Amino acid sequence: MSGSEAQFTSIIEMLPLSKIATYQPTYLTLFLIFSASVTTSITSYNKVI
Repeated sequence: MSGSEAQFTSIIEMLPLSKIATYQPTYLTLFLIFSASVTTSITSYNKVI
């Protein structure tokens, strides 16, 4: 789990979040919702295994 979190953090650092927040706040919100759902599905998948 820690490895995927580090990879996710590096992906966030590569994205120009300030530009996205300035021009597309809706896209930023959808991205945050998507990442949260992915994280939830990963944790529930790990619990099943």
